[in-house]
Amino acid sequence: MAQITTEPAIWSSLDWSQLYDNDPMRNMQRRQIALEVLNQIKQGQHVALDAKTGAGKAIIMILAHLGLEWNTLFVVPTVELAYQHQKLFQKLTGHHRGTLVMTGNKSPLKRTMLWHDDNPKLVFATPHVIMNDINKKIYPFGYFPLLVIDEFHHAHYHYPFVPLAERANRGGAIICSLSATADDLFALKNCFVTKIVKADIKMPKKISCTTVVQPTKSLSQADDYCRDLLTITAEELADLHLVSKTTPWLTEHQLINANEVAEQLPYPKNKDAVSAIGRYRSLSHMRYLLNLCSYQNYLWYADNLYNRTEKYTEWIINHQRFNELTNLVRQFIANDEPHPKVAQFIKTACYRVEQGDNFIAFVKEKITGRYLAEQLSNHGLKVDVAFGGAERKHIKEVRQLMESELINGIIATSVLAEGVSLPSVDTIIHYDRPLTKVERIQKDGRAGRGYKPGLIIPLMLNYPSEWAGGEKTSPAVPQQPQLPKSNTGWLFPPEEMLKTEKTNTPNLPFTEEDDKTSFKGIPRLILDNK
Repeated sequence: MAQITTEPAIWSSLDWSQLYDNDPMRNMQRRQIALEVLNQIKQGQHVALDAKTGAGKAIIMILAHLGLEWNTLFVVPTVELAYQHQKLFQKLTGHHRGTLVMTGNKSPLKRTMLWHDDNPKLVFATPHVIMNDINKKIYPFGYFPLLVIDEFHHAHYHYPFVPLAERANRGGAIICSLSATADDLFALKNCFVTKIVKADIKMPKKISCTTVVQPTKSLSQADDYCRDLLTITAEELADLHLVSKTTPWLTEHQLINANEVAEQLPYPKNKDAVSAIGRYRSLSHMRYLLNLCSYQNYLWYADNLYNRTEKYTEWIINHQRFNELTNLVRQFIANDEPHPKVAQFIKTACYRVEQGDNFIAFVKEKITGRYLAEQLSNHGLKVDVAFGGAERKHIKEVRQLMESELINGIIATSVLAEGVSLPSVDTIIHYDRPLTKVERIQKDGRAGRGYKPGLIIPLMLNYPSEWAGGEKTSPAVPQQPQLPKSNTGWLFPPEEMLKTEKTNTPNLPFTEEDDKTSFKGIPRLILDNK
């Protein structure tokens, strides 16, 4: 099939001024990439579009859809993202005719009517709803020759992207997958990718400045109690021949193997072994909360142990070292003794606001987020929280507050890490260290999306070297070496750092050159538009 070399006429009628980063150079690059994607689709290729967070992957695919004039199903992982993409289409075209949003907010009866009566040209939907409609036999098979999968790195195991892509491929549809981390071989295979288009759109720089916090004597004293409890439990597992006696610090991978061996032991030894493994996990999480979250997090978890029914909790709450530790932490709180990591977080956030920045601080635990938000409010900052689950509806209001500059920052879980458009964020603070490369890229991508450089501040505690893997033991995380005694990195980065031409990026497990050649059997097209 002949290559299309001229832009479709409809592109010239689009209103680019409505984009939050209406940069003529980036818009030209987006059109060039969209033209290449359009050509690859017409040649029957299942395309993976690899572009940085904020580069405009959704814009590129909307351009491709308009140029192809094909009915398109655009699936996204969250409801917010579906409505956000429809709004983007409306901004570019000036209307939303021919578009639909299909999510669980609409009843099956309503969706049946929309599928068959509205004849939509472009549908934004969550994959769970599409799979439900397929199972209910109300989805119009063959109506959408193009399937777009946004954030396709989720395409693992039983996530609905996987069966949806399989059905689309079997039905002869073309699949176009989008991600800022398009190097996941399992996801590439599950989305049947035959061609990777890498779009190097020039984006604002991201400057990473790690702040390392030294533990106080009080925190070290409390941690000694945790270490004693973990050591006792690890020795018990070693006596049962479930783990080696060489170290009391066990990874999740070792615990999984130990659990498999424990289940083969005769009764009642197998019950004791499984209970000891559960106790080790609970103590490990308790230590993570104490050292890397806050004293309040630890106390909340410790108090909840009294309400749990597992056999191992009785051992913990009756142990003298646990009760001594809990009393010690209560004393810290009663004396208003600050947790070193919390104190540094407050200092960092206040300084960034003084410099005119707003921020998003990412945490893993909701209780951590609420406590940090309360502490920042006590220091005069205007902050709000963004969490998933039942509190997800509050996210839209928080985004509006941030865009209207009515708040200084947001404390969020990973619910804000993916796909949510917040173009005005200046600084990202990692209160909890991202456990995977994908998580880090998604969270870092919230900053530096408009014109200003983005500042990334990982906040780390100089914890002991036996904490292989960071906050929670995990075989997926490389070992974290012990940091030097002195503070490394800038406590507060010099302002001239924000103007530098060099961007400090964390070490990746492969080089840029490796990245271009590591996909065996998949042609990789590099569009370098710097």
